[in-house]
Amino acid sequence: MDLALAKKDKDKQKDLAHCFEILKRTAIVAFSREKVGDLSGKPWLLFLEESGKKVEMTPFEKDIENLIYKGIVPEKDIQDKLLLNTEKWIRTHATR
Repeated sequence: MDLALAKKDKDKQKDLAHCFEILKRTAIVAFSREKVGDLSGKPWLLFLEESGKKVEMTPFEKDIENLIYKGIVPEKDIQDKLLLNTEKWIRTHATR
C-alpha cells in the first residue's frame, strides 16, 4: 500500500472513530453518564438502537470493533451505513 492510500485510510479511521465519540458524548448529555458512560460493545449498540428511531448498529458490530480496536477501516458501503445511522441516532434519540 502506498503512503497516500495509508494516509487516506488513517483519515477515514479517525473520522469514523470521531463519530462514535460524538455519539457517546451526545448520549451522556441526553441520558447521563451513569446510564451510558460504561456501555460498550453489543450493549452500547443495542442502547443506540433502542433509543433511536430505526437505527441499526448491531449488524455492524464486527466492523465497529475492527475499526476501534484494530484500526481496520470498513468498506465504503459500511462506512456510509455507519455514518447514516450515527446521524439518524443524533436526530431521533429519545431522551431520559
